Order: sequence, then structure tokens, then C-alpha cells
Amino acid sequence: MKNIWNSKQLSTNIKVIIFNTNVKAVLLYGAETWKTTTTVIKQVQVFINSCLRRILNIHWSETISNSLLWERTNQLPAEEEIRKRRWKWVGHTLRKSSNCITRQGLT
Repeated sequence: MKNIWNSKQLSTNIKVIIFNTNVKAVLLYGAETWKTTTTVIKQVQVFINSCLRRILNIHWSETISNSLLWERTNQLPAEEEIRKRRWKWVGHTLRKSSNCITRQGLT
């Protein structure tokens, strides 16, 4: 991924799309079923932020707020992303048939 993040030929928007489809999707796979502690959320958010900073070519000596970073890359905080995924999963599960084990576990 380092070659992609450092590429001058790719726009920032393309790099963010690649990040969302190849990195973030794998990172958050199954996150709707995780036991989300503040430690886990913080670790995930730190990794996402470091990737986004690398994409935007922001070095450690430059300070930028996380909210500005998310705004520039059109991202949501990890906690909000996981919460959205969880509600979506709950909706899918509740629409399953009443004899489905996952639905029975929720109701």
C-alpha cells in the first residue's frame, strides 16, 4: 500500500477510495458483532487516522485535528461507523425467519 499512498499519479480521492475498499473493509469486517470496548475503538481509530495521514502526506511534525482529517477525507469516526454497521446487521437479523438461530438470539 505504501506505493499507492506515495503515488503522485493518483489523486487523494482515488487513494481514499482504495483505502475504504481494501483496508477499511477488511479492518472492520465483522465489526457489527465485536464487543466494542473503548480500547478496541481507540486502536482501530488510531490505525485509520495513521493511514489517512499517510494518504494526505501529513508528517508527525504537522498538527491537524482528527475532525479536520475526517472532513478532508470524508470519513466517519470508527465508533460511528461500527454503530451504523451494527444497526444495519440488527435490521437484517430481525427480518430473518423466526426459526433462525441468530434472530432467536436477539429476541
